[in-house]
Amino acid sequence: MEATVTTQPQCESPVPERFRDVSRVVSLSFMAAQTTAPMVRPGRTSIVKTRTLLLLSVVTALAILIAGGVLLLQLSSGDNEVNAAQLGEQVDVGDASIVVFGATADGEVLDVDVELGGVDDADGLDTFRLVTGDRTLAPIVAPANGRCAAITVETQRCVIAFDVSAVDTSSRLLIVRRGDEQRSWALGA
Repeated sequence: MEATVTTQPQCESPVPERFRDVSRVVSLSFMAAQTTAPMVRPGRTSIVKTRTLLLLSVVTALAILIAGGVLLLQLSSGDNEVNAAQLGEQVDVGDASIVVFGATADGEVLDVDVELGGVDDADGLDTFRLVTGDRTLAPIVAPANGRCAAITVETQRCVIAFDVSAVDTSSRLLIVRRGDEQRSWALGA
């Protein structure tokens, strides 16, 4: 058996010919600098840098903990209670003026007697919701005699109707949200 020896072609240097001597000098001087550098207490500069980083991370962690504690105190002392408006009381919610007089249930429909005004808003009824114990209901927008169709600048007394046929609870809360403002009325349990 004869062994065959193959030689691999030599790769060209990525450094052009005119710069090869310069690259050899630079690499040799770099290696010489590494071996002949004066010895300064080994690890001394790295310990100081590590200590500095550790102290900075501890200070940052403390600052985050303090900021979180302040936020928790602000949240716990905040007044989250929203007082329901009284029936018959005029309330301004955003740009609309609203008075809720009461509500009557007629079978599967709950009629809320209101007085609306202050702004022209054809879609103003979309801001009303009836919240029950198990769901949130939008008003019935189909036109009917005495039913509110829109909010107008002139004050109008009309009825906002809600389909309560699928509601299992008797608690009723009317909520109006316009812009950043919200008000609610307890309509009975």
